[in-house]
Amino acid sequence: MSCNGNSVNAKRASAIAIIRNGSIKNIKIIDNGMHYSKVPRVYIRGLGKGARASAKISNGKVIAINLINGGSGYNSTPTIIIEKPQVNIHCNLCWKK
Repeated sequence: MSCNGNSVNAKRASAIAIIRNGSIKNIKIIDNGMHYSKVPRVYIRGLGKGARASAKISNGKVIAINLINGGSGYNSTPTIIIEKPQVNIHCNLCWKK
C-alpha cells in the first residue's frame, strides 16, 4: 500500500508453539509484525483440540501471545496463525490546476 508516494508495509506477525505431553506449553513469537492497529486473533491449527491463545500489541507490533488453554492431543507442533494487520491509511489529497 502507499499514500502520497510513501510505502506502508503491513507485516503479519508469526509464532511457533512449544508442546509437551500433547499440550501446548508456550507460544514463542518469531516475528512481531508491524502496523497492527487492533489486537489480532490467534488461531491454532493442528491435530489436537481445545487450545486457545490471545495476542497483545504495543506500538503496532505483537509483543506477547498469552496462552489461555494448552489444549490436548497435540502430538506434533500445531501451526499458529496470527491475523494479518488491518491497516487504515489516511492520505491527504492534493489538487493541482
